[in-house]
Amino acid sequence: MQLSADVILDPNGVLNEAMKARERYLGMLTHPITQGKGTDTRWSTRVPDKTKKDGRRLIRKATREEVENAVILFFMEQEQKVSSSNMTIEDCWQLWYDFKASHNRSLKTTSLKMFRSDRKRFLDGTTFSKRKISSLSEFDIEDYLVEQAERYHMTQKRVCQLAGYVKGIFFVAYRNHIIDSNPWDRVSLREVVYPACYKPKCQPDEERILSDIQMHRVKKAVEAHLALEPSYLPDYAILIAQYTGMRAGELAALEWTDIRDGCIHVTKSVRRVITSDGQTTEIGDTKNHKDRAIPIGQKLSVILDQLKAAQADMGIDSPYILDNGKLPTPNTLGKAAKRRGIEAGIDGPLTIHRIRRTVASRLNAIYDRATVSHIMGHTEEVDARHYDYDTAQLADKQQTMDKLYA
Repeated sequence: MQLSADVILDPNGVLNEAMKARERYLGMLTHPITQGKGTDTRWSTRVPDKTKKDGRRLIRKATREEVENAVILFFMEQEQKVSSSNMTIEDCWQLWYDFKASHNRSLKTTSLKMFRSDRKRFLDGTTFSKRKISSLSEFDIEDYLVEQAERYHMTQKRVCQLAGYVKGIFFVAYRNHIIDSNPWDRVSLREVVYPACYKPKCQPDEERILSDIQMHRVKKAVEAHLALEPSYLPDYAILIAQYTGMRAGELAALEWTDIRDGCIHVTKSVRRVITSDGQTTEIGDTKNHKDRAIPIGQKLSVILDQLKAAQADMGIDSPYILDNGKLPTPNTLGKAAKRRGIEAGIDGPLTIHRIRRTVASRLNAIYDRATVSHIMGHTEEVDARHYDYDTAQLADKQQTMDKLYA
């Protein structure tokens, strides 16, 4: 930290400059400083360290002030080793990753794993990753994205994900005063990058949703299997999905207390969690972190009564409606749907999400988009883009064509 001559002559100025420097260095820390619980009440945090397996180094001290001093010393040493002008894209990627991990509390461990995997695939070893971030322009960024899109035959959606990483890297670099201006603000994805994206053949609507006949055949296949194995409760998830469009994780986490006042109240979901020992599942909030209520019709009410009776016959008293001695996972429900789809003779794989698309598309033919979005648990934009398919049957269309000039 260098002080001007005027500041040196002014003791108050020295103190102010020191406080500003302290705040600046502590502001570089992306991980919180926390105190341990139980017998170990020391304070700790983590700082970036590429030599470590997870890219971070632990700092632990007896007091918070000691931790802060260690953090300040660390960043001062980093400034001496690598000036801001020499920081590369890969240096700033780690800053962005730590920033995301510490500031976005709703970020799932599976997302962090995907970030690391995508870095290894699309960034590590590239010329772009080794370049000084302060030397890059919007043209360099566009060239990199186009190169990756063409090399890996990436769709526009996949390129958007990669572009999101790059945008985040430059955001953090600008936020930490590593660069004076942000060239990302001048990047043109639509005009320059997207034309280089791979354009896969569009999947016909009939392969993404189910017709009336197919939905009926699935229902019959489920009922036939339940007649043989009445204790196989994942089958009921398929029937419930047909009348609600719920996600697999939401079905797996559904409790009897969520069914009240003529509605299913969707408030949670089962999701995968990546740990140091592998992966497991946990119950958290919904995908979009919002609760919603789905009206229960008479047919769904009958299905729920049958499910309740099935649990009673098995001697199961559980808060979870699909608990048959073990709480199912979304993967379990997916496998059940796939098997029933084969038994029903459905073209293409039957998934809970395919049923969800069908339900949403049918609702879109009846209600306004805002109502459908509320029932399904996604935004109106997502509903329009991914959940609004043509559900009219061929025979109905033929009759309509005959009436054009009747």
